[in-house]
Amino acid sequence: MYCQEGESGVRFIDSWNAEESGKWPPNNFFSEEARNLQGHRFRVVGLELPPYTNYERDPRGYQFPVTLKPSLDFSILHTMAGKLNFT
Repeated sequence: MYCQEGESGVRFIDSWNAEESGKWPPNNFFSEEARNLQGHRFRVVGLELPPYTNYERDPRGYQFPVTLKPSLDFSILHTMAGKLNFT
């Protein structure tokens, strides 16, 4: 999914069959530049919406990082960070 001038959209990239290839992501899923983000640090903004996103706010205020709790979106983000080399 992506944002197209303020509207959401979906673009077909490729198909993948785990039984045939067994490797994820397929070699052509990400462009060469996106396969290694060289440790780039991203800032993520999200809503607390368990079980998708779950975190604990710092009592000192919004300017301090939150403490992540186990949740689906954070698990996906953590897995992608490991595969694509970003933090």
